[in-house]
Amino acid sequence: EWNHEHYVSFGEGEGRNWEDAREYGFISAGGGDWYTASLRMLQPEDRVWVAIPGKGFVGVGEVTTAVVAANEFAVQTPSGEKLLTDVTIHAPLMLDEQRQEHVVGIRWLHSRPATQAIWERGFFANQNSVARPRVASWQFTVSRLKQQFGVK
Repeated sequence: EWNHEHYVSFGEGEGRNWEDAREYGFISAGGGDWYTASLRMLQPEDRVWVAIPGKGFVGVGEVTTAVVAANEFAVQTPSGEKLLTDVTIHAPLMLDEQRQEHVVGIRWLHSRPATQAIWERGFFANQNSVARPRVASWQFTVSRLKQQFGVK
């Protein structure tokens, strides 16, 4: 049975940076429909648990927007709302149209730097950008992360 908690794999690289996602409130995927299609599962108010492959879990948040192309995503700044294309980010390649990066807005309940990622033996992991796990290891993972992140 699914617990209504989504798993997100946030692969970092030239075209995607976790600190950008934390600062501007989003998750993203790119490289074609196989990677981005699962982002369409997410709806406003859904909860996501974000893991960086090879490091561990770095955040939990609630979806605020449906998926859009990265160059159409609006972010809040001290001087008001701007497009992601109009702010300084660590991974500007995510805005390259050839990458086909797509973004979903997130209100972070808790996030931490990648250097402080949480990983324990028995945690769930998956290669999909977004998943709705129905396995015991996912129940265990969410239970432990709620304790670690102080989320009810």
